[in-house]
Parts: sequence; C-alpha cells; structure tokens
Amino acid sequence: MKYRWIFFLVVLLFGCVRKEDPVDKILDSTVALVNEGSVYCTGVWVGKSKILTAGHCLEGKTSVSYLNYSDYMKKNYTNVKIGVVAKVSDTDLGLISVLMED
Repeated sequence: MKYRWIFFLVVLLFGCVRKEDPVDKILDSTVALVNEGSVYCTGVWVGKSKILTAGHCLEGKTSVSYLNYSDYMKKNYTNVKIGVVAKVSDTDLGLISVLMED
C-alpha cells in the first residue's frame, strides 16, 4: 500500500512537468517573410545570423522583412526585422543575412 502512494506521487509530479512541444520548436526555427502583414514565403534558421529560403522568394530583392513564425501566428507584428539578401543560387536556394542584436 505504501508503494502505491509513492508511485502515485511520482506519476503526479512527473505528469505535471511541461514537456517541450515539438511544434513550438519548429515554429521558433521557422521564419515568415512578410510584406505588408502577409506571409509570402517561409524560411528556416541555419545559423545565428542566416536564414535559408527558396531563391524565387528573393528574386529582385536586396532586403526582406521577416519575423519568427511563432510571432506571426500570435499576430505579434512588433518584432518584424530586416534581412539582407546574401545569395540566390541557380538551384532555387536563397540565403538571407541578418544583423545580430546586442
């Protein structure tokens, strides 16, 4: 009987611990490229200051506006930042370079 209570308490305590939601992790690593509040393309962080996206999303652009996709889903448009188009390849890959904030 004593062990049942211990088992119950362990299950209760560990069941209440919030585990990291994989969807949150994906949304935090995904970037929305935006134009006047609308997403026209997405990208992913591939480093602390680089975003990988499709090359056709960057055609004719020298800079882009972006925000983390989780902010876009929450309609939090106050975190929109500017990135500089670093490279567009022949294989439809585009790279955005972003300024790091202090």
